[in-house]
Amino acid sequence: MDKENALMRFSRHSEVWHGRLAMIGFAMIAVDLLTGNGVLHHWSLM
Repeated sequence: MDKENALMRFSRHSEVWHGRLAMIGFAMIAVDLLTGNGVLHHWSLM
């Protein structure tokens, strides 16, 4: 691992997970905008 990356705590593994979580977040926003109800409402949690 590069010394600069080690200091900033970036790694390929963490960047992959951040990307996956961002995609889930964007999908949840898209569901909300398209249907008018949030994801939790669709899952009967609210």
